[in-house]
Amino acid sequence: MTTGPLIARKLPPILSLLDSCTHMNQLKQIHAHIIIQGLSRSNFTGSRLIAFCAVSPYASIDHAKLIFAQIQEPSIFTWNSMIRGLSMSSNPKEAIVFYSQLLCKNTQPNNFTFPFVIKACTEAAAVETGLLLHNHVIKLGLELDAYVLSSLIHMYASGGKIDAAIKLFAEASEEEVWEIF
Repeated sequence: MTTGPLIARKLPPILSLLDSCTHMNQLKQIHAHIIIQGLSRSNFTGSRLIAFCAVSPYASIDHAKLIFAQIQEPSIFTWNSMIRGLSMSSNPKEAIVFYSQLLCKNTQPNNFTFPFVIKACTEAAAVETGLLLHNHVIKLGLELDAYVLSSLIHMYASGGKIDAAIKLFAEASEEEVWEIF
C-alpha cells in the first residue's frame, strides 16, 4: 500500500505548520491544505487540528466540531481534546454530551477524560451527573488518579457537597494529596 509512506512524508511539514499557528485564519489555511492533500480523515492529523481548535487561545469550538465529524474512528486523544475544549467553552454541558457519545461508540474513557468531563459538570453545576461520573471512575479503577481525585473534590466542593469533598480528601493517601496540590 503506497498511502502509508505518502502520509508519513506529508505529516511533518503539516505538523510544524500547526505548531506555528497564531490565529484561526492560519489554521483554516492549514486545514484546507490538509484536505487538498487527502489527510483530513487521518486520526492523527485530525487530533492535532482539534487540539488546536478546541483548546488554544484562538479556539473555535465550532471548527473543532467540523473536524471531529470528519474523523471516522476518533481516538481517545481526539475525544479528550473535544471534551476538554467543550468543558472550557461557554456551554460546558456539551462536554457531557460528547462524553455520552464517547460511551455510545464503545470508546473507553481514561484518566485524562475524567478531569475534563468532571470540570464540565462543575462549570455547568451538574453535580448529579458528576455523581454518575464518580461511579464510572470507581468502576474503571481510576479513583486514585491524582487529577481525577482533584477534579472530583473540586466538583463536590463547588457544588455544595462539602462532606463528599472532605471524605474524598480524607481517604486520599498522603502521596495523592501532595500530587493534588
